[in-house]
Amino acid sequence: MEYSKLLSQKSISPIGKLILIDILEQPTYLVYNKTSDQIAISIGCKRKDVLNALAELEENGYIICKVSYRTRITKITKLLQSLIF
Repeated sequence: MEYSKLLSQKSISPIGKLILIDILEQPTYLVYNKTSDQIAISIGCKRKDVLNALAELEENGYIICKVSYRTRITKITKLLQSLIF
């Protein structure tokens, strides 16, 4: 998949870009269901940085997160789809 449009976005932090690439690598028929610890291990950074980046992405309207006990379900919004596809 081509990520040049995603990587050229100035409004998304570098860790946010890594998280979005990790989400986009997931097959579309599966729900992206990883905890912040699993995301941090997956992209190779600290959990605190992942939480900050997820909050920033959700605040800007790029993703929707539903958090429950030890579970985080993340979906990409149409705003982000229009920016990168």
